[in-house]
Amino acid sequence: MRTVRLSTCELIVILFLAMWNVGQAQDSLGMRCVSTLDYWGTVDGIQMVGDMAYVVSGNKFHIVSLADPANPVEVGQASWSDYWGGMSVYVVGNLAYVNPGYGVIVYDITNPAHLVTLANWQPYPGCEVEDFLPLGNIAIMKFLDSDLCIVDISDLGNIHILGCNFPPNLRAVGMVGDYLCLRYVGLSIWDISDPTLPVQVARVDTQFYIWDATISGNYVYAGTNTDGLRIIDVSNPLQPFEIGFCGSGYCVAVTVTGNHAIFLCNRGLDIWNVSNPVRPFYESSFNPQIPFSHHLSSSGNLVCGGDMGIRAPSLFIVDITDPNAPIEVSTFGTKGFLYRMMISGSLGYLAGNNSALHTVDLSNPLQANELGMSNEEFPRSSYDVAIRENYAYTACGTQGFLVFDTSNPIQPDFVMAIDYPTDDVPRVATAGDYAYVSDTFNHVLRIYSLADPAAPEYVNSINCYPSLYCGFITANGYLYFGIGSGFSIYTLSDPTAPQLVGSCNLSGGNYILDLAPTGNYIYAAYEIGGLRVIDVSDPTHPTEVNSVGENTWIVATSGNTLMTFGPDGLRAKDITDRLNPVTVGYYYYPNATDESIRDMDILGQYLLTISSSKFQVFQCDALSGIPSHPEMVPHELALYPCYPNPFNSTAVLTYTLPHQGKITLTIHNILGQQVATLFNGSASAGTHTLIWNAENFSSGTYFCQISSENLLRSRKIFLVK
Repeated sequence: MRTVRLSTCELIVILFLAMWNVGQAQDSLGMRCVSTLDYWGTVDGIQMVGDMAYVVSGNKFHIVSLADPANPVEVGQASWSDYWGGMSVYVVGNLAYVNPGYGVIVYDITNPAHLVTLANWQPYPGCEVEDFLPLGNIAIMKFLDSDLCIVDISDLGNIHILGCNFPPNLRAVGMVGDYLCLRYVGLSIWDISDPTLPVQVARVDTQFYIWDATISGNYVYAGTNTDGLRIIDVSNPLQPFEIGFCGSGYCVAVTVTGNHAIFLCNRGLDIWNVSNPVRPFYESSFNPQIPFSHHLSSSGNLVCGGDMGIRAPSLFIVDITDPNAPIEVSTFGTKGFLYRMMISGSLGYLAGNNSALHTVDLSNPLQANELGMSNEEFPRSSYDVAIRENYAYTACGTQGFLVFDTSNPIQPDFVMAIDYPTDDVPRVATAGDYAYVSDTFNHVLRIYSLADPAAPEYVNSINCYPSLYCGFITANGYLYFGIGSGFSIYTLSDPTAPQLVGSCNLSGGNYILDLAPTGNYIYAAYEIGGLRVIDVSDPTHPTEVNSVGENTWIVATSGNTLMTFGPDGLRAKDITDRLNPVTVGYYYYPNATDESIRDMDILGQYLLTISSSKFQVFQCDALSGIPSHPEMVPHELALYPCYPNPFNSTAVLTYTLPHQGKITLTIHNILGQQVATLFNGSASAGTHTLIWNAENFSSGTYFCQISSENLLRSRKIFLVK
């Protein structure tokens, strides 16, 4: 059953995450993670070593195998408490030095699947570090406030600053012999034999600011912000001089592999032959559909770039085996930062940033697949999502809420936006033919008619003071509003004018973080006050009837099972006795204090969860045989039009069932002959989606047919190749 997700109260969760230690003698009982989808942010640092790419994205460190460049595979991952996002990564041997924004975390990457943290060092609380470049027994650290320091890393158990006596604005390039190269307006060479008193020994004036630079052999390749790439000979660090020039305008990122310098300029990705650095020559350019960010790395014939596009994957891999015809061989890392989800049939709808709506195929929960994302013209962040028929509604904070046609879940089609330019819209829910949209700025709940689901029509507002702090849910003909330490109950007997009938304030003075209803009871996650059980059989006098002293942040219910998430991970509880939840399964969630679960829902025997960067499916023995979403039952058997139609190779087929039963979904040719069976078995009540891959079928007219009991529905579809 769908549960409420709490807006302002999320801030409280974040504050309290670090207060609790995660401990469990056994990792799991009756629960196991069976599927994971990762969502990346922008790429903040890349280094390639051999056929491995080491990437920092947000508060994540990813290790991606490019052994098969056309099919990148993530083989390792680590995360840290979200400070303000990672900034750089450098790999030296079996060690990876990751700057999480505040210093350095050193990982042993001998086994990428089981990374070992060797050090986690911060110079001082609250500091912001822009770069951390390891160079043997020392590292060059760049503070965001311009200070450049030399750090002793010879003993990872005792990392410490040696000196910070550099002029402002300098940035590290690397070492040439015993000398340090720094960039600013020009390249300077420094003697750091005494780390407390560095001395400049040489300088090359490039006239323009050097955005990025790398050392390869006896040369520094310095990309300027205005006048192309400069090649500087540093074979004698005391007498460096410029010997070559690549004229490609501004240059913001540089990498060198073999005889080629690759850099980002106003033409895109430029490839220059530098086998003779005195006379480099231009070979080709590669212009990706969406421009790269300021990060490049290379190894052999492969170049990796971090993407700065809104909806694009995070990582691009380009093959320059033929430097005159570079080829983009693959991309990796779906962009997104997740907040909430809604499950409808075999589809998951995720609200997040970059795109307001992501869709996930759950027809096989053991292998959840990202289907697509929305196509709104101006991408917005969404914080909640609700579904009615083939339409999705997303709450987008100060940008109101959006309407999407989800007939094609591979690319939900933006229909319209209902803007509240000065308000805050963190929550949306549907009940019957109405949508309920919270406006926490004005302390009201706005009500929209969905008689035409593609064009919600405003009908009324009700005051919800002091505020919808903890969101709301609709269940059993009522609205339940979280109001800090309790909740209010409104009847929906007239859905256009909900009436307040009762309220409940819980003891302890803390905040309700989440609510989940089942029958005549509400289960409330009560900040650090444990799990509360409230009897709402009489909505005018809701009564707290029990409490469980177990810190709980998120709750969800299905049948006789209650799922909870807190500092000790996921818990499955038997609530056959509604007043006395009994733990029957658990799963230790390793990132509970680093990346908390934000939302969860139940689909059959599976628990679905999202955190800011993951969608995960857990198989839960306690949920076996429990029907999910009984409130989302359609009235009749229906087969919706195929999308797209005509189609080329792949078609999306959607149907609904009024109750659980045996169904058969088949494809027939123009002669009426059955040519494919897409499903033959028992299906639960609700909406379901299947993908027909017709790659091996010839062009022509086909009929999709669904049969259940004595009912039959069919649709004509056209395959065009």
